[in-house]
Amino acid sequence: MGEAALFKFELSQVATALIKAQGLKEGIWYVGFEFGFGAANAGPSLTEIKPSMIMSINNLTLVRLKEGEPVPSFAVDAAKIV
Repeated sequence: MGEAALFKFELSQVATALIKAQGLKEGIWYVGFEFGFGAANAGPSLTEIKPSMIMSINNLTLVRLKEGEPVPSFAVDAAKIV
């Protein structure tokens, strides 16, 4: 059997790993992303160029929910992590 070439993680699993890495013991946290956007003329060939949008993922963030905010299904309570 060959080595794995892909690992897939739920957002809550990523949040849990980051909470552990930061040593957080309280608060409800979720993973967010910071996106960048740009524009260019692009296409599959020189004759099919069209105005286009380019999106990049700049950062992955760990965000703490404020008191009273709705809790997303992928949020993790740091106090419940063993």
